[in-house]
Amino acid sequence: MAIKRVKKLIFICLLLLVVICLSACSEIRAMTTINEDGTVDELVYITLDEEKIIESSYDLDEVKTRIESIAKNEANNLIFEFKKKLAEDLLNLNIDAETKKILLSYQDGIQVVGSNSWNDENTYIVGLKFENVDVYRYYYNIIDKVETTSLTEEHFLYDTIYYYTSDMFSDYNDLYNKIYSEITSIYPEFINQENTLLYTYSTDLRREHSNANYITEIDRVYYHTWEVDPNNMSNEIVFYYNIANRANCIMLCIGISLVVCAILLIIGFAIDKKNEKINNK
Repeated sequence: MAIKRVKKLIFICLLLLVVICLSACSEIRAMTTINEDGTVDELVYITLDEEKIIESSYDLDEVKTRIESIAKNEANNLIFEFKKKLAEDLLNLNIDAETKKILLSYQDGIQVVGSNSWNDENTYIVGLKFENVDVYRYYYNIIDKVETTSLTEEHFLYDTIYYYTSDMFSDYNDLYNKIYSEITSIYPEFINQENTLLYTYSTDLRREHSNANYITEIDRVYYHTWEVDPNNMSNEIVFYYNIANRANCIMLCIGISLVVCAILLIIGFAIDKKNEKINNK
């Protein structure tokens, strides 16, 4: 199941790469995804422009090998740092039994995911999968919860429910920051310095809409993706869906039925009158 999910994420990353990139260039992008099963993925995908690499007098295969090594090492280093932090917190004599139990459940809460090799578009993907949002929050030491407000817009046949929230995930991506910093310092000649972040929410609800920049459907799963401006992290996330106003719908159906019945009765009555006149002649 996890492998299938990763394949879906890799596919959507590549799809978004084609949609977003207006010109060929080597670049590093980040995408944070909340999956249907509650897991959180932080993906970093690196795309190389073969022509620019050759122009910069580098060997493409050597660059790929070095970048892949950097990406994997940084991901594994973050896992190591996470487990080190967790071990230190578990040794804290001041924590209660319940907190200790929760921390113990986090021990295998993060794993490295991504592609096994570079694809035909010279793209390589590496990332961290968090078991749930709680592990994610612990990893980044996020204390404040994201507040969600709702608003109902009433119509005669349906009501529209709006949910407004902010994106706490766009402020964080340790893996992206480390990979981006190291690779751009080694290969400044052909790596695009534009800093682009993506935030994605996946759902199997087709009727759920949002203000996302992109909505992509893969195997009946709908991915809502926002482009995040690194200079403006206060991005408002809006979800909305329609709920039928059953009472008014029923009243409308009854009203239409009565009107149709009345019309049929009038037509029937008119036909009877006409036949009666014909018979009387």
